[in-house]
Amino acid sequence: MRSLMESLRYFYRGTWQDYLFPLFSPVHFLLLAILITGGILIAVNKEKLRSDGRRILGKLLLGSLFLEQISQYSWYFLAGTFTLGDGLPLYICRTAIPAIILAYLTGNYFVMTISVYWGLFGGILALLFPVIYPFYFPHITNFTYFLGHFVMVWSVIYFLAVEKYRFTTKGLLSALVFTNLFNVFVHWLNPMVNGNYSYFSYPPVFKEVLGKLSSTNYAVVVFITYNLLILLIHGVGAKLQTNSRPTQGQRQTEKW
Repeated sequence: MRSLMESLRYFYRGTWQDYLFPLFSPVHFLLLAILITGGILIAVNKEKLRSDGRRILGKLLLGSLFLEQISQYSWYFLAGTFTLGDGLPLYICRTAIPAIILAYLTGNYFVMTISVYWGLFGGILALLFPVIYPFYFPHITNFTYFLGHFVMVWSVIYFLAVEKYRFTTKGLLSALVFTNLFNVFVHWLNPMVNGNYSYFSYPPVFKEVLGKLSSTNYAVVVFITYNLLILLIHGVGAKLQTNSRPTQGQRQTEKW
């Protein structure tokens, strides 16, 4: 039987393996079911959660994100796997997590706006098409990947249902400008650090189609995709909020 230290070393191992997450397998569908169930529970119980002055669920989600970040970066350094091309928080989801943490702590409208747009499309796409480190279960990154993205999406639902974040034109423009500036930066940085931040260097999925594009055309497709996702989220979100019956105190200014 392995000792505790041997088990921990195995759990935090850094030698790459050949594991590939099985898309749309029973395990994948189970994970998606967990995501959906958690989101439904938050939405259904929004009034109860809103009446909780201590915001216990919000604190639990915030604590989970702190735990995920500590666990992820401790693995980078303990296992010696950190590189400038992969370990920086410059993927959309990795940037969304600190933004969500800051949104919980400050309630700032701009930060919450970035959290909502990036957390929603980043989290959903990452869970529909998981791109995890190639380690067989159990491994620390098996847990940090799914915990981080689960809580990311649940936090967005929490912001919308409990904190009553409102989709506005100002928020949309802020998200578009910030997203494009961010992507210009990572597109410029990737060649210097041999990275694939925001997946501008090569596609994580649909490689048979996207891989045939020139680097310039592929980058244009990625830029357009991010903008379309933001517009889609805004259009659907604003429409749903417009059609929903307003309750007393539901109107929110753009100051938090």
